[in-house]
Amino acid sequence: MRYLLDTNIVSYFLRDASASLSQRILDSRPQDLAISTISAGELRFGLSKLPPSKRANSLALRMNHLFNSLSIEPLPVEAAMHYGVIRQQLEALGQPIGAMIYGLLPTLWHRTSPWSAITPANSKK
Repeated sequence: MRYLLDTNIVSYFLRDASASLSQRILDSRPQDLAISTISAGELRFGLSKLPPSKRANSLALRMNHLFNSLSIEPLPVEAAMHYGVIRQQLEALGQPIGAMIYGLLPTLWHRTSPWSAITPANSKK
């Protein structure tokens, strides 16, 4: 099975926040794992907010290695159609999407891609 790792999962992995998650990723074949271009950008954004330090340097090295090891996939065009509908529904409920888009990406991806998403909600499976 091929898996799309969401931003939080990659962040946990880079910080080694969960030994079982890290092992699951390390036990996977690189060609079976990917991240989206949006997640890659979000991870770079988070890294850029850190002050210069040994920790920031270490995370940057790990991130670069991961980005060079995995496929970084664009979001399928069809995801835009789902995004538009979901955003309109949320706005109609008075819940503007804002940063929630990043939580929706795995859902959008799953509906339009052959990849399965690994998110914090299903990372223990």
